[in-house]
Amino acid sequence: MKETEITRTLPSSKPTYGSIRHGFIYQRVTHITLKSIANNAEIDIIWDKYQEKLEPLRAQLNKVLGTTREEW
Repeated sequence: MKETEITRTLPSSKPTYGSIRHGFIYQRVTHITLKSIANNAEIDIIWDKYQEKLEPLRAQLNKVLGTTREEW
């Protein structure tokens, strides 16, 4: 039944005889690619939000550690 729900086809009338090879589907998830993450506009909003909070912390760490680490 899960296969028919996902593929939007009619359910098979073939008997399965207790074998999971004949139609067992546990779970399916969408495939997420690096391209879809890179092209996600929401990432820029999240970056801006946390950059404001993290930049002062980075400056404090640089001061305490005596280093000059900067954003790449």
